[in-house]
Formats: sequence, structure tokens, C-alpha cells
Amino acid sequence: MIQLTETVIGEKSCFKFYKPFDTKKMFLSSENKKWVRNPQTATLNIVNVVEYYDLKQCIKDYEDDDEKDEDEYYVRSLEDYVNATEHTYKEGLFLLLSDDTNCFLLSDAKLHLVIDGKKNYELQGFFSPAGTRGGYNFTTAIFFQITPSILKSLAFASSIKLSYEVPDDKTADNSSEKSGFNNLDISRFSKFANAYYEGYYIEHLGTPEEKATYERECQIKKEENMRKAEEAKARRVAEEAEAATRKAKELAERKAEWEAADPVGKLTLLLKRHWKWVIVLLFILYFIAIW
Repeated sequence: MIQLTETVIGEKSCFKFYKPFDTKKMFLSSENKKWVRNPQTATLNIVNVVEYYDLKQCIKDYEDDDEKDEDEYYVRSLEDYVNATEHTYKEGLFLLLSDDTNCFLLSDAKLHLVIDGKKNYELQGFFSPAGTRGGYNFTTAIFFQITPSILKSLAFASSIKLSYEVPDDKTADNSSEKSGFNNLDISRFSKFANAYYEGYYIEHLGTPEEKATYERECQIKKEENMRKAEEAKARRVAEEAEAATRKAKELAERKAEWEAADPVGKLTLLLKRHWKWVIVLLFILYFIAIW
């Protein structure tokens, strides 16, 4: 069962999936998998609140800071600037791509969503926190802002394709190039999006008109699924009946052939119909003879 959890972030209620959608894909190359302990597959979630800070300004301040200690080490790290800067909380709808703690996502990556082969969305990263691997170009998560219309399209989609794209001059040690997403089939994510659309958007933000429209669309979807299930059942029953008729016909033909055969013909039919057992019997007799 797909469950939504509610947590308080900066006095705002944040709704997300208790267990995110597992893409079953990694951003690790085969070489990187050797030294990363328990590599995680990338996941998708939907959230309505993002803890946001100006990462670009933090990076600028960090790069401009040349203060060092007596051992010639920099006094402040990027993490110090991130912790010291103002954190705000942005509300909206966000598709969250995460690789847990591996930190193999590129901060400036883009996503492409193709829904039902017709609707094509290019999603720019809204925010990604400072990474912990190889500097600040890498991150454990990227938040992509989406609209209610995109969420609704995802919720009622029959087919969803996801592509992960990075700039040409960045390949994340070839991991994105080798293990990134290209038209990955995530059609199962539609059930997650539908749960979020109903459990959060319709429940907390939807107008009476939207709620009534959603109920009608759900009823249409339910009737369509029932129709498809009945058609599949009818096809299965017809196939089983056809198979039973074909088997009965074959048995009748074999019986008629047996009854019409003379003793030599019956022996020929036995050898023809049970030749595998005849070979096994001959092998047994052969080994008994040589012993």
C-alpha cells in the first residue's frame, strides 16, 4: 500500500511517500561499485516543501575566502557557509530524485518526462543541496518543480518514460553516462502520483470543482480497468475452451487410429507415441546385459 507521511519542516507540513518509488537503477559505473559500500538505487518521491538556501552564494563566499590557519589549511569549509546561511522553506510541488547517500547525482542534471508518448516535459533542477563527494558538483538529491497539471498527467498516465541528462562536459566519472536514465520505463510510478494527487493535492488544495472532476475521472478509470479485466477474462476463457476442444479432438483421432490398426500397426503406434520410454528401456536392458 502506498502511504503518505506528514512531517513538519519549518512550521510547514511536508507530505511525501513513506517508501519512495524505486527506479531500480544506479548512477554508479561498474568501476565505482567496487569501492562504494552498499550502493543504493535511485528513488523518486513527491514533496510539497523544500528546505532551501542560496547554494550559489555559499559557493562564491567559500571560494573567495582565503583565510588559513597556521598549518595552511582553510579555516572554513563549504559546509560552514551552508550551515551559517539563511534557510527558507519553499512550498509547491516537487519531484525528488535521490540516490540516498551515494552522492552520484550531478547538481545541474535535467529530467525529461514523456507521458503516454504525447506529453513531453523538460524539468530543470529547482534546488539541490551541497554534495559530499568530489566537491559541490555532486549531490544526493535534486528537487524538480512540477505543476498540478504535470502531477495530474502522471496520476492518470498509462505510460511514463524518464530520462536523466547532464551537460556534455560533465559525465560524473562516466557514471551518469554509463548508468544514467534514458527512456526508463517508470509507468508503475503512476500509482504513486495518483496516491499523492488524491492524498495531498485534492485533499488539501483542490477546489470543489477539482474534487468532483477527480471523482468522475476515477470512476471512468475504474470502469475502464473493469472492462479491460473482463475482456482479458473472456479471452482467457475462450483460449482455454479452444485448447480443451483441440485436445479432445486429438484424443478422438488417436483413439480412432488405434482402433483401426492391425496388431503390427498397433505396435508401430506404440513405438511412435512412446519412443522416449522405448529408448530408456533399451538403455536399461543394455546395461543389464553388459553387467
